[in-house]
Amino acid sequence: MAAVYHKETYKRMHWYNEMVKWPKSCFDSSAIVDALKLTSMQSKETPHNLTTHILPGDCLAKWSARILTRSACIVEMDEQDSNSATVSHALLWCTSANEIAISRQVLHCIDTIDIEDVATLPWLRQEIIARRQLALERNDTDVISSLLERTETIPPSLIQKAPVEDVVGINHLALLLRCDLKELNKERLKYTLNDTLERTSGSERKALGDNRRVLCDMVRLAVTHYDAMWKDASDPEQNDLVIEISEAIGLALNQDLHVEYGVLVDVLLRRLDEFSGQLNAEATAAVLSKMENLIHVLDDVALNELMRNRHKLADSPSEILSKLVREGEETDKLKMCLQLVADPKYSLHQYCKELMRALLNNDGDLWSRIFKRMMQKIFENPYAGVDYLVLAKHQATLDNIREFGKYTAR
Repeated sequence: MAAVYHKETYKRMHWYNEMVKWPKSCFDSSAIVDALKLTSMQSKETPHNLTTHILPGDCLAKWSARILTRSACIVEMDEQDSNSATVSHALLWCTSANEIAISRQVLHCIDTIDIEDVATLPWLRQEIIARRQLALERNDTDVISSLLERTETIPPSLIQKAPVEDVVGINHLALLLRCDLKELNKERLKYTLNDTLERTSGSERKALGDNRRVLCDMVRLAVTHYDAMWKDASDPEQNDLVIEISEAIGLALNQDLHVEYGVLVDVLLRRLDEFSGQLNAEATAAVLSKMENLIHVLDDVALNELMRNRHKLADSPSEILSKLVREGEETDKLKMCLQLVADPKYSLHQYCKELMRALLNNDGDLWSRIFKRMMQKIFENPYAGVDYLVLAKHQATLDNIREFGKYTAR
């Protein structure tokens, strides 16, 4: 790199050639561009173009060196500008470092920066993430309790100035810390989710950035917590839990998160199946509104489960239930028509063979099941054509042997 900003040498062209190779390295390109712009960077120009490109798979040791090099390059610039550039890059580095759980290095990085520069919510968030990880490794509940207190007593002025993703991240940390201490309750969870929904409802999708992953985890945590409360809850409380689970799913829908909606809906349907009574009007509306919004991701099993438990829903007009009833009727009609595809005489012959097998095995239950299926599919099918109607002449004979015990007694 040093050879790049000296006089023209073969090494200078070598660096240029390295930059056009594929696959490109963001780190290498950044290092070369910084070296090429050393002179302009030291001429007090504001380094707004010094962007970082730290990716999850990148080597953070190399990026740490890169950030330190930039800091040294702009040491002669205006102090405020230089700090804003290097501190913001250090924050990005700490975020990536926390993602791969090298917590001690994050805290060491924070210690090297002036306290005034790290007195912001984004920095506080990264510090708490690092300290929580270390406390979990040592199973130190005292430290976790102190971190929870810090998280829930942040001055409003600090929150108002922070990006929405860091505010949501702090909410997420508060939930995780309460889970670590086994102190999470429904009231706190509901408050945190409502606060998160209020803060993100007006945000554009792109404004959330990587924080979408945090929101997804908050939704899964909420659904899991409400689901765990089910067994010890009374019927009225279970109605409330159905509403809470639905609202947690609603947070994911509101932000168009990429969560496994099928899994979340399965939790809701399982609890509906286990509910002994009938949901009240509010809980019914909560369930049906989410089902209607997610009908495009529901599989046949989920739709069948909803239809099977529809009697547990309060009476209310529902587009999804009406649609499922219509589709169910059409499906039943199609199944009955498909039962008539086989040759009538061949079908009757096959059923008679099955009856003979049941007779030889002296299996009355099997005889009854086969006989019932034969009558439904051949003689009682309302869509039967002329070929099947001809078989009606055999129905009287078959009626005489309907009862297995009566036939064997003869």
